[in-house]
Amino acid sequence: MVRYYNPLTPKEKLLIALCICIAVALLFGCKSQEKAVQRVLTNEQSFSKVGAKWAALNPCTNDTTIEFINGDTLIYVQRDTLIDVQQNYDTTHTFYHITNTVTKVKRDTVLKVITDNRALNIVKDSLAHYKQMVSKLDGINYQHKQQDKVDGKHKLILALVIALFGIIIGILIRFKI
Repeated sequence: MVRYYNPLTPKEKLLIALCICIAVALLFGCKSQEKAVQRVLTNEQSFSKVGAKWAALNPCTNDTTIEFINGDTLIYVQRDTLIDVQQNYDTTHTFYHITNTVTKVKRDTVLKVITDNRALNIVKDSLAHYKQMVSKLDGINYQHKQQDKVDGKHKLILALVIALFGIIIGILIRFKI
C-alpha cells in the first residue's frame, strides 16, 4: 500500500488562517473592552463625556421625593381602683370604686421631603463650565483689543508715511524736478 502526501490547497490554507485570526480576535477582544473601561475611568475628560452621555440617556425625572406618613390615634387606658371600707356595728361593707381614665392622642399626618441634589449639581457644574468659558473668551477678547490698538497705531503711521510720500511726489511733479 502506497501513501500519498496530499498538500493543502490555497483555499484550505486561507480558511485555516481565517479561523486562527478569528480565534485570536475572540481571545483578545474581551481584554480590549477592559482596557477601554480603564482608560475611561482614568482619563477625566473621557469620564466626563461618558457621564454626560449617561445623564442624557437617564435623566432625573424627580429630584424631590415627598412621603406622607398618615396620622393615627393612640388610646391609653388607665384603670384605678379605690377600695372604701365602711363598718357598722355588726357588718362591714367594702366598696370598690373602679375608674377608667381613657386618653386619646391623635397624631397628625407628617410630610417628609427627601431632596436629591443631582439635577442641581448638574446645573451648577454646567454653570461653572460656562463661566470658565466666558472668562477664557474675555481674556481672548482683551488680547484682540490690545492687538487692535497696536494695529491701529501701525495703520496710522503707515497712512502718514503714504501721505508724506504723496506730498513729496506732488511737489516733485509740480516743480518738475
